[in-house]
Amino acid sequence: MNVKIVEMNAAGDIVALIAGYSSVDGAGIMSTEEKLIIPRR
Repeated sequence: MNVKIVEMNAAGDIVALIAGYSSVDGAGIMSTEEKLIIPRR
């Protein structure tokens, strides 16, 4: 699982991109991407 911080929105929340790989055999990498918003307290 790979988590990457991509941006901060207008409220200053951190938006992280979570990429989960279902198969990493080199030939065909199927990846699912999901955005996660982390609110700043």
